[in-house]
Amino acid sequence: MIPIWSWQDHLTHRRADTIIQQVNIYQKKHGRYPGALEQLVPRQLKKVPSTPMGLLKGRPFVYTTYYLQPDSTDALAVQNYSLRYYAGIMVEASYDSRSREWHYDD
Repeated sequence: MIPIWSWQDHLTHRRADTIIQQVNIYQKKHGRYPGALEQLVPRQLKKVPSTPMGLLKGRPFVYTTYYLQPDSTDALAVQNYSLRYYAGIMVEASYDSRSREWHYDD
């Protein structure tokens, strides 16, 4: 890995970890995940961080919420979220709150 990419990847994961932590705190406080990362500003984040993965300016994180319907018809749908970012040369990194894991897709 080229040194600058290693630095960018490390910094991006630090910023993503902060976002994930703050999204989970918001969920515990409000009983749901925020509809957008901007809802965390200014109480939990000073500003919505971007990734350092661009050449001249950072690229944004992409945050989405979604609901999964459980197998049981009388159970409520469960809210989850994903956090994605461009990880370089046609690779997208994504974190899923359900699995609590990062995935890399090309």
